[in-house]
Amino acid sequence: MAPRYLTADDRTLTASQAKEGAFKKAATEKIVRGNKTTSAEFRVASNPTKAESRHSTGHHEGAAPTDMAVLLSGRTKGTVESTLPATNSKTALRHYSRGKIREANVRPVMEASDGARPDTARTFLSVPGGGAAGHSGSDTHTAGQAAGHDFNRVQMMKMLRAPDLTPPTAGVASAALVVMSMAPGERAATVKDARKLKDRGARRTYESDRNAAKTKLARYYHALPAAGQATVMSLARSAMSDLQDSRRRLLPDAPHSPLRHADGPAGAAIAGGGYMQPPPLALPPPTAASGTSGVAAHSAHQAAAASASSAVTPHLPAVAAAGTGGSKRKRADAPPAGMAASATPPTRVAAIHARPATPAVADPSASRANKRPRADQAPQVAAAAASPSAGSHSPAAATPFPSPRNVNLDISGHFRAPRR
Repeated sequence: MAPRYLTADDRTLTASQAKEGAFKKAATEKIVRGNKTTSAEFRVASNPTKAESRHSTGHHEGAAPTDMAVLLSGRTKGTVESTLPATNSKTALRHYSRGKIREANVRPVMEASDGARPDTARTFLSVPGGGAAGHSGSDTHTAGQAAGHDFNRVQMMKMLRAPDLTPPTAGVASAALVVMSMAPGERAATVKDARKLKDRGARRTYESDRNAAKTKLARYYHALPAAGQATVMSLARSAMSDLQDSRRRLLPDAPHSPLRHADGPAGAAIAGGGYMQPPPLALPPPTAASGTSGVAAHSAHQAAAASASSAVTPHLPAVAAAGTGGSKRKRADAPPAGMAASATPPTRVAAIHARPATPAVADPSASRANKRPRADQAPQVAAAAASPSAGSHSPAAATPFPSPRNVNLDISGHFRAPRR
């Protein structure tokens, strides 16, 4: 059974960050109130780590980047809808100048963004069109980084405008974006100077870290009621479509792609290979070689496929409690097709390629000691919430869900180095 997430046990946080409960909680509250803030207030300073390379690293804003947080702080608040300020930003934010957002979505989106902070020293960004880019501070080539950040900006704007967003769905959908925006290892390995990645240990564990984050993400997702799962999948499919990458896909029943082989080709700069495939189906026994053999083989195939699917999206034993420019810009900085700056963007559903799901990997966080329970942490989600069929009238549905901040701190923790 995996322990619930506690910031007091999170070794990727400094003592002051753990005490506060997140990174920049005060700045987040200021933005929610509609008081103007600055990038210095929202951005997290670099901290020394105890990683193999003994580096000091910054934080990639894996959900709403700093400039988007600053833009939100200057909005004109309304009861239902709020109006963003005018901006001539060189990023995708220019498409949302004076645009409308749902005021109720600001808090969950900002709390989620507060916790979505992978280390720059371990980050390769997904770039629409199938590419990857290093992040400033990673010591790798950053061509394409601007487009990678624009991809995140557009997805977070979609969350701000979503009519059915709730704090739980904001937490899970943004955590899914964090994982999706971390480029697969086989793509990261193609980035110039990938071998110079500042966090040397992450070169070997890059894909296994992504697999562990996907596995944990699946548990959070399946703890949501059916309506919440539908919202998260709609946002995830839209994001996958915006990636414009035919070699990446989502699972049909989870907001992430299948697990990948942790190791890539021998000598690769960054570890990671292609999607795992399920084990081969067993041949029917000799006695089945009669008129019913076709039925038996079909049944065996269905059983194997169902087993593989349930392995990838494991039930939740206990859920955790709750930019800078590059030289290439892809289409991520363009607004969704047919969308005016003040209109709610349409949801574009990605084509889901139906393939058998893949075996699950062990969650490295499962061995973390649950040492100091604190009253100020979000309550544990009941094991019963693991069932994808948990409805609004089930006991699980009445259990408080972890905060968007803690969901994202937990997921992005797989992309941060220990600091103490």
